[in-house]
Amino acid sequence: MNSYTAKSGWVHPTLIIDRIDSSFYKKEDIENLRRLFNSELPLKTLLDISNKITDGPHDGYTFVDNGVLFLRSQNIKNAGFDLSDKKFIEPEFHNKYRKSWLEQGDLLITRIGQYFGNAAVVSKDYVGCNINHAIAKVQLKKEVDPYYVCAYINSPTGNKLYRRLGKSFTSPRVNLADFSEFLVPLPARKIQTYIGNKIRKAEELREEAKRLKEEAEEILFNELRIKELEHLLMEQNKKYNWVEETALTERIDAYYYKAKYTILDKFISQFEYVITKKIADVEYGYMPQEDYTEVDSGIPIIRITNMPGNLLIDSSDIKHIPVNEKIKDRHFVRENDILMVQLGDTTGKVAYVSKEFDGYLFPSFCLKISLKDTNKVLPGYLALLYESKIMQLQIEQTISYASVRPNTTKPAIESLKIPIIEMSKQKEIADRILNYIKHIYESKHLIIEAKQDVEDLIEGKFDESKISEGV
Repeated sequence: MNSYTAKSGWVHPTLIIDRIDSSFYKKEDIENLRRLFNSELPLKTLLDISNKITDGPHDGYTFVDNGVLFLRSQNIKNAGFDLSDKKFIEPEFHNKYRKSWLEQGDLLITRIGQYFGNAAVVSKDYVGCNINHAIAKVQLKKEVDPYYVCAYINSPTGNKLYRRLGKSFTSPRVNLADFSEFLVPLPARKIQTYIGNKIRKAEELREEAKRLKEEAEEILFNELRIKELEHLLMEQNKKYNWVEETALTERIDAYYYKAKYTILDKFISQFEYVITKKIADVEYGYMPQEDYTEVDSGIPIIRITNMPGNLLIDSSDIKHIPVNEKIKDRHFVRENDILMVQLGDTTGKVAYVSKEFDGYLFPSFCLKISLKDTNKVLPGYLALLYESKIMQLQIEQTISYASVRPNTTKPAIESLKIPIIEMSKQKEIADRILNYIKHIYESKHLIIEAKQDVEDLIEGKFDESKISEGV
């Protein structure tokens, strides 16, 4: 007969509310609450420090191509906004729900579904937008810095205590009434401002980064006449295609010879171009032979999951492999290398290797593209180019569906045609791209610092002398 060990614990009566489910009184959560009470910081509930808390419309809306930006829970991440999947609603519907119109300084907290527990502050760029019911809009009292509260909710302790409030129905849910149970430590205003300024600065850096990338894209699009290509592709609607004999390869499937790829090839021929193999080395990634190990005793490896898109590498969950594995030099990345997903649903996704990732391993199912020299092509230009339609269509053409998952190959990527533009224009693009990436990583670092400041504050380890130094 199997033996079972019962788990139990004592909870002080002052910590018991109307929740009777055991998950609400986990040991870790109770310890976090004790840390708050022992911090000697003034504690207030979110309801106590708010003038108004509301949410957006629960239903009745229809998404349209153009209208009012409608934020959903997936649009709030890492103390900021992610508009990679943005939606719009009709102005008429928007006007019916004025209570959820966004104002500068509003604190937004996701409260329903897989994204619940994230917070961000509304900047001037989002004033007048609307939200759905999965987001709470909190107008804090003047004496409370919304950016500090944002840092607290996103911090390890604050986030765990907030997520603890979630009730598990079909998906986790925090009701607006539950905010009366969510405790917020309130240090002196100068400390709130110091921590909040890091989130503010991170926001400024993200906005500047967005501007730089958009400028780089505009230069690239103009130089390569991408809109003209898109127009040509939109016009073609033939279900058959004539292919020149010289364009035939070892591929005999109809997919490879779709009309859009013929149009693309003719379009590229209008420019000076070079075959990738002529200017760059392409290598397959490394397959670890052992399980991941501890951070201090391993070699960092960039995985496919660390490549979220937009040329970035996400360092929040970098794994490490044992140092005793024999690894060839070609499996390590160097500054200015470009990584490309080679297999799976994200085939063709690109990441640029900046200085902080120099010497990391890169994974199997990924290709590394290393320029042989930069006399003809700059790496920052090439990285953005790989994201463009002119290259993504070429990559798409090389994809094979012979296996369960789509994949391309090293020889296929080596054969891609790289359009060449004037070096002065390449430099304009590359400078913007490198600064865009730098700003994004700096903003992430500031957010990490702000969250750590909150933890130090709760532990009584916060150094107030840092305040005079500024952010």
